[in-house]
Amino acid sequence: MKKVFKQVSWLLLTCCIGASLTGCDLVKLHRIDVQQGNLVTQKMIDKLKPGMTKEQVIYVMGQPLALNSFDQTRWDYIHTFSIERTQPVRRVVSLYFDGDFLIRFEGYLKPSSNQDDALDETSLSQE
Repeated sequence: MKKVFKQVSWLLLTCCIGASLTGCDLVKLHRIDVQQGNLVTQKMIDKLKPGMTKEQVIYVMGQPLALNSFDQTRWDYIHTFSIERTQPVRRVVSLYFDGDFLIRFEGYLKPSSNQDDALDETSLSQE
C-alpha cells in the first residue's frame, strides 16, 4: 500500500512540476513572425499627390483595413510586425481628405526626392 502511494505521489509531483514549467519561459518554443494590416512602401508614398481622388488613392495604396466611421476625412493605414518574442512594431500612415480629394498625408514614410517612379496623371485616370 505504501509503495503504491509513493508511486502515485511521485507521478502527481512530476505532473505538477511539468505543468508549472510549461507556463514558464524556460522552454523556448518557436513563434512565427506575424504581419498584420496594410504594408505601405516608399514607392506607394512617392505616388501619392495632393489632389488625388479617393479612388486614385485606393488604386495606389489599397483599401484601408479599418475606416473611422466618425471621421470620413481621415484614412489610416496601419501595419504591425512582430518577430518571435519582441514587442510588435506599429507603423501608421494617415491620409487626410477634403471631400473626395487628398489634401495631405503623414506617417513614418515621407516622399522621397526621387519621384521618377511616381505614376503620371494618365495612369491614374479612372478605368
